[in-house]
Amino acid sequence: MKKLTLLLLACVFTFAPKVTDAALCNQEARKVLLEYLEIDAKGGRMQKWDGENFLRHWKQEPGWDVAAAINGYAITRERCDDHNCRFEVTYDYVPVKGRPELEDHPDGGAETEIYLMSCEDEEGKWLIDDMVKPHVYMEILEAHLKKVHDSEPR
Repeated sequence: MKKLTLLLLACVFTFAPKVTDAALCNQEARKVLLEYLEIDAKGGRMQKWDGENFLRHWKQEPGWDVAAAINGYAITRERCDDHNCRFEVTYDYVPVKGRPELEDHPDGGAETEIYLMSCEDEEGKWLIDDMVKPHVYMEILEAHLKKVHDSEPR
């Protein structure tokens, strides 16, 4: 019985799928991207924020002319190797037309943005390589725009 138990344990450790360093890195990249997407969707990029924790070439957030109004988002595809990841994020856009501060999406619908990430430093920190326009939940955008409008001198 003891020999059989040892043999079974040996088989489990020999033939069980191994979690590679690349797989762990991919999970970390996905985690960083999901955190960034949530900050973005909740309007975090419309104010001072810690972009250097997420963006490789971050100096400071540019003054965006428009934001995209969304209902939600999902990571729909991902491809990673040891040092690079490519994520496709599909956004569900709110129907918007003719509002200068919001990106036009007359019929709403879904569109995909590409996020490229890399892990190039010695600490193994994943960062997003390029910045895309803000994608913010509509109700948060409306509240932000009302606040801006109400604070303008009359």
